[in-house]
Amino acid sequence: MTRRKKSSQNKAKGKSKRLYIIGLCSTLLMIIVIIGMIKPQSFRTVYHKIERAIFKNPQNSSVTFPENEIVGIDISTYQNNINWDSVTFKINPETKRLTKDPNGENRKVEFVLAKATEGITIKDPKYLQNKKGAEENGYLFGAYHYFSVTSDAKQQALHYIETSDLKEGNLIPVLDVEYQGKLSKEELRKRVLIWLQTVEKQYNCKPIIYTYVNFQDNIFDTEEFKNYYFWLAHYGVNQPKNECKFWQFTEEGVVYGITGYVDIDIFQGSRRELNKLKLQTTQK
Repeated sequence: MTRRKKSSQNKAKGKSKRLYIIGLCSTLLMIIVIIGMIKPQSFRTVYHKIERAIFKNPQNSSVTFPENEIVGIDISTYQNNINWDSVTFKINPETKRLTKDPNGENRKVEFVLAKATEGITIKDPKYLQNKKGAEENGYLFGAYHYFSVTSDAKQQALHYIETSDLKEGNLIPVLDVEYQGKLSKEELRKRVLIWLQTVEKQYNCKPIIYTYVNFQDNIFDTEEFKNYYFWLAHYGVNQPKNECKFWQFTEEGVVYGITGYVDIDIFQGSRRELNKLKLQTTQK
């Protein structure tokens, strides 16, 4: 075989390989998009797995630490095994941004909100480990439930109550609602209220609702939710558009002692007000 033929053959193989890779990436992207449209919670799982594979343990963040605020974190199994003995915010003294540099300035993590449950059967694999680690290290701890539009609302509430095992001194319960699915707005509101009222009866307090600003405007801007506190996700702004008790201002924070990116939250009030959100009594 002549050198010219070999060269042409190599070029053809190289082009074929590139086309294969492009095709594979396009197919993967299409699958992720389809999953996202059909089942957003599955999309989040796929997204976080890809994120962890690409950004296994980022050491720095573009996020500037909000000084003079009460700042905490929210976590789930996506953060893997957390080194609770080491957990703290580290700040680059020059840029004032979050870092994992052990020589950075320390800032206290004021509270921890962990995923406990989803639907009527799912338990976050790291929940008990996170609860134990956070409480043993003196963090103000709370737990949230990810609401499913395809499961019975009361059964979801009972699943959360049993699994979260919240006690006096923990933060009041939280319901995470991000997806409407095929439900009408009225039906979704009705089911969410069933969950909230079931949990309220158990703990003698109104739970907090977590959602996005636009979702709150679209679903929860009605009279029956006026007396509930909100924890809102709103990124890239100096202040959340709507009033809330907790503000999730970034999903790209880094925390010393935790692998990967972490959601960072600001409590919109004083420490005295935060302490008022601790559970006082339960009806076990």
